[in-house]
Amino acid sequence: MIESLKLENFLSFEKAVVDFGKVTVLVGPNASGKSNVIKALALLACIGKAEEGKVLKTLCKDCLHYASIEQIFFDPSKEVKIRANLKIKGQPASYEFSLNPEGILMDESVTFGGNMLLHRLDKSRIRYVTETEEVIDESIGQYLVLSYPPRNVHPMLREVKDHLGGIYTYSFNADNIRSESPVGFNLSLRRDGSNLAQTLHTLLTSDRSRFIQIENVMKNLIPEIIEINLPVTTDGTHTYLAIREKGIDKILTYHNISDGTLRILAFVTALYLGGSLVAFEEPENCVHPHLFETLTDLCRKSPV
Repeated sequence: MIESLKLENFLSFEKAVVDFGKVTVLVGPNASGKSNVIKALALLACIGKAEEGKVLKTLCKDCLHYASIEQIFFDPSKEVKIRANLKIKGQPASYEFSLNPEGILMDESVTFGGNMLLHRLDKSRIRYVTETEEVIDESIGQYLVLSYPPRNVHPMLREVKDHLGGIYTYSFNADNIRSESPVGFNLSLRRDGSNLAQTLHTLLTSDRSRFIQIENVMKNLIPEIIEINLPVTTDGTHTYLAIREKGIDKILTYHNISDGTLRILAFVTALYLGGSLVAFEEPENCVHPHLFETLTDLCRKSPV
């Protein structure tokens, strides 16, 4: 579980701490920094999901889609620092890094149960604890250790990586959801929801009980829905969203499904896919206020 996030000199934040509960709602006017909290979470998720050694400067640009690393600094003369505080197996844990204005990784550390499992000695050398409690010093240059840890690292360091990799941030776009997806196994829902049909088709064919859970939740939220369908195109290569509604003989395909229904289906699917933390950007868009209140209650009861 991710309990809090500490940001320093990151985007619009000089200093900020965000505490997370079972359900946390960020409220504020435009340009108050809500989306920048999501960006910090997205960056941590990229580090956790990485399957090869990554340089933080490159990750910042690739994950946050900025043309220049300088754009992430609140004050271009100071370091960016991000720290995630977690609870894993009932024990406190943390992951922290700092980046200087030149894009050089100055520090990276992992703690678990009050013990330091990893920290950076200087710009190129690290010290980490192995699974046999041995302390190793190693030169790795500017690569983030957590992006691709050495094979012999302490297992709890990998747990921290997995928790960060379990962060999912979403900003659903109904126009992107309203499209066909290639048929194929995929349980990773894209940030914009554009492969929702593919993800649901995967659940339908490989984890039917979870698909039925999602379908039943949708029926409770929108009683007009009788059934969720995932038809396949005549050539068998693509699938798409369709629903059957009360009082309508014809199945409604994605062309005729409302924006709000598509977004709610994406929300429910994301919640039932799970993760260590699931974040939705502007979830209220195109959703009826009554349904949004119900959706918030669903978040409290969700398996995430």
